[in-house]
Amino acid sequence: MKRVFSKPLVKYWLPALIMLCIIRIESTAYMGGSNTYRWLIALYHWAGIDVTGQAAEDVNFLARKSGHFIGYALLSFLSFRAMRGTYLFLHFGFAGWRSSHAWEALRQLGFRAVWQWPWALVGWSVAALTAVADELHQMYLPGRTGTVQDMALDSFAALVAQVLTFFMALWVARRRGRDRMRT
Repeated sequence: MKRVFSKPLVKYWLPALIMLCIIRIESTAYMGGSNTYRWLIALYHWAGIDVTGQAAEDVNFLARKSGHFIGYALLSFLSFRAMRGTYLFLHFGFAGWRSSHAWEALRQLGFRAVWQWPWALVGWSVAALTAVADELHQMYLPGRTGTVQDMALDSFAALVAQVLTFFMALWVARRRGRDRMRT
């Protein structure tokens, strides 16, 4: 059992846990829209840009929704990566995708070494469930509102991350297949 609690577990799961903590911090009243609006105006003034009124509100809205999208897409990818890394470590006993053994896994498993449905489902589910919990939490905070639209945006971001991960894995598997044929 010691092997399961070793360096690979930390290497693969710690980034996903850190992203969860960042999302949790951003879910506080301190990170509400009125606060980020003030910070944005201060940043503009510091940069010598005069922005007020509707333009500032639009930029604040765009920045906040972009943050949602990027944060939950990243959480989805990191959860996928943690599942893949755990599987490869337990199945092949090595720690690290850049290891020379990783190509052995790709040779033995093919595309399954870099992408599998269960990993993608866990990646999407972790992000979507976190989005639901986050928005429900925000409903009870003063100055924050939890919305179904934010849950949908966050879940869509997680889905986009998984689709991009699928195509990247496909590219890696095909590239490795071509490289093997050349040697």
